[in-house]
Amino acid sequence: MKPKDADKPPAEESHPEPDDVDPAIQATLARVALGDKDWSVRMAAVERLTLQSVLARIARTDADSDIRKLAVSRMTDQNALAKVATDDGDWSVRRTATAKLTDQAALARIAVADEDSDIRKLAVSLLRDQSALARVARGDKDWTVRMAAVEKLADAGALAQVALNDQDADIRKRAVGRLSELATHP
Repeated sequence: MKPKDADKPPAEESHPEPDDVDPAIQATLARVALGDKDWSVRMAAVERLTLQSVLARIARTDADSDIRKLAVSRMTDQNALAKVATDDGDWSVRRTATAKLTDQAALARIAVADEDSDIRKLAVSLLRDQSALARVARGDKDWTVRMAAVEKLADAGALAQVALNDQDADIRKRAVGRLSELATHP
């Protein structure tokens, strides 16, 4: 007679932590990521690096935007991400950093001030701060960014201002629609 559990697959073996979380290995990866002259070697090191301070330094200083982007994608520190999101010269690195932000004040700054309308729209999509959304809805130079802000806006007074004053008829119309939605589903 077959044992009761014979048809079950064997239990998963527990796997120890990967070797590359070892502090000595992380230190070596940091030296390689910061100093190797070949971008592909630096990239391989960054892919395995977990030291947040080193990732932040790479995100701020590496000459290769793809390596900076990869470093940003592995970062968790909101202050460091906000600095990269506002200061990096490459839009794709700023976009990657913005997408990881949860800090509402940083997102508000980006939504109002980034030079790229797509990054401002991304920041708006992540914003919950109604006063920041109202500021963007009333004042952004790009109609698509204003529209994105109107879609998230739940402040009836701000929506009324947009409905009465925006230069774009589609945005005024959508603001009227949002007001109606708020009236029926507060």
